[in-house]
Amino acid sequence: MIKGKPNPEMFNETIDRFNINKSECLIFEDSLEGVLAAKNSGIKVIGITSSSSNKVLTDAGCAMSISDYLDFKLSDIRI
Repeated sequence: MIKGKPNPEMFNETIDRFNINKSECLIFEDSLEGVLAAKNSGIKVIGITSSSSNKVLTDAGCAMSISDYLDFKLSDIRI
């Protein structure tokens, strides 16, 4: 059965399917439910402030937030 966010099932199944180490993953999420699913999975998450504020996203557990992907570089990540 597929469970929806904030249940971490979809992230955990993807990690398992591709045999990826969670410590080497980073999830980008724009919804509070998605952020919670990533956190429940034990994967670091960056919030996108398209539907929630920076404060809401960081309070939910995001390592940081960005407004969009324009001009975004991986070197900008502060985690």
